[in-house]
This record gives sequence, structure tokens and C-alpha cells, in this order.
Amino acid sequence: MEAAVRDVVCFGSGSLDEVGSRLDRLGVAVSPHLVGRVIDSCGETGGGSGRRLLRFLAWCRSKHPGALGAEALDRAIGALALAGDLTAMRIAITDAEKDGRRMAPETFSTVVDALVKAGREDEVVCLFRGLCWRSLTSKSNYQLLSRKEVN
Repeated sequence: MEAAVRDVVCFGSGSLDEVGSRLDRLGVAVSPHLVGRVIDSCGETGGGSGRRLLRFLAWCRSKHPGALGAEALDRAIGALALAGDLTAMRIAITDAEKDGRRMAPETFSTVVDALVKAGREDEVVCLFRGLCWRSLTSKSNYQLLSRKEVN
């Protein structure tokens, strides 16, 4: 069953609207374990599945809100950043902000790296300022970023 869910989310064809209906037809039970495995699988495929992953997360929220903890959202943001899907990454970050969640230092670093590699240094500054003002990140993230600038 897990493989079928990964196929729909990570490798599926068809419109984004079909993601939820296909998952419903599978009759799969949403669990934190399933969410983590699908996020990891999408991260391993490296792109092309960012929007589908976001749809999967929204579907999971509608079926079992507790299945998406802070760790799952962090993993999703990191997978999207590594895949280079910056638009989907921004959407996931916005969702985290709406939920009042904090990014883990590793996730923050991955996001910064993805934006810098894409030549979006201005967005790094905006993200950093926004995180500072909204207190979405811990003090260790600022220290991590400072260390990266020194290296």
C-alpha cells in the first residue's frame, strides 16, 4: 500500500487535483510513518514532485491532522529545497509560519543553501529578517548561519 501511495505522490501522472482522489481510492490510513516515508521517497527522486508532495501534505492534514508534526514539515521543506523546487518550498515555509512552527537548524541551513545556489541571496536576507521578526527559528539557527558566512 505504501508503494502505491509513493507512486501517486512521487511519480504520478495527471493533474494535481487527482492526487487526493487517487489517494482516497487507495483507502490508505494516514500515519506519521507513512508521511515520513513518502516525503523521503519524494526527496530521493529529486524534483518533479514538489507540488504533488504539497498536495499530499494537504490531503494528510484533512484526513489526520496529527500526522503532520513539525518534523514531517521540516523534512518536506528540506526535500523541496534539495529538489530545487523553490516555489513549493516557499509554500511549505508559509504553511509552517501559519501553523506557528519553527524550522530546525538543519532545515534552515538547507533552505539558505538552496536559495543561494539559485542566486536568490535577496530572498535569503528576507527570509532571515522574517524569521528574526517572527521568532520562527531558534537562536542556534543564527549561530549556524554566522558560521556558514565565516567558512
